[in-house]
Amino acid sequence: MPAENRVMEIKEVFTRYTNDVIATCAFGITVDSMRNPKNEFYVYGREATTFDSISFVKIYIFRSLPWLAQILKLRLIRRKIENFFQDLVKTTIKTRDKNGIVRPDMLQLMMESRGKEGKAELSIEDMISQAFIFFFGGFDSTSTLMCFAAHELAVNQEIHKKLQNEVDQVLEASNGQAPYEMVNNMEYLDAVISEALRMYPVAAALDRVCVKEFELPPTLPGMKPFTIKKGEGIWVPVYGLHHDPQYFEEPE
Repeated sequence: MPAENRVMEIKEVFTRYTNDVIATCAFGITVDSMRNPKNEFYVYGREATTFDSISFVKIYIFRSLPWLAQILKLRLIRRKIENFFQDLVKTTIKTRDKNGIVRPDMLQLMMESRGKEGKAELSIEDMISQAFIFFFGGFDSTSTLMCFAAHELAVNQEIHKKLQNEVDQVLEASNGQAPYEMVNNMEYLDAVISEALRMYPVAAALDRVCVKEFELPPTLPGMKPFTIKKGEGIWVPVYGLHHDPQYFEEPE
């Protein structure tokens, strides 16, 4: 193969595939972003999960200065995109309720929880929020993981062959169907994905807000414990932990 053809841009392919899976699992609709990359679900979803420098400033204000965000009436996502996903979920729920349609997806699970004893009543707005969080959390993170995993498989042929053998065995045993249960039991595939996540975490750090006062024990003898108070924010250095030889031998 000529040198200029040895590098392949696969992020776009993985992004479209991820979009279609989320559309089916979370929103209960079918789209084909491979053949129709300009479908509204993909276009709006990609815009909603693409952040520029202004977006990160807004996120900081939303998280640290919510009162200022209210005064400025800040929006992270365009109204048109928000309306699209709201209408999509509302229409899907209305159609299913009217025609008795049942599908194996997250939206159906939320619909079935309505009115159950001991369950909090989910409003349409709650369902829209949960479906969009599912999309928001999985769109870029999943496609990015697949890119890094594909790269590592390309440069580590032995690992590539072992994984290919496991895939071939599952396909042969299932007559080419590869049901969820069998895929879920693929130990080597799980190891490859887990290692890719460790080496290339989607977020270099995680931020969380403490909801209950908690005392951390002293890290070294003679030091005092540290108390995290309710409402305080903390940062978890994910990349640093994943590449710390104290926890992972030969982290690189």
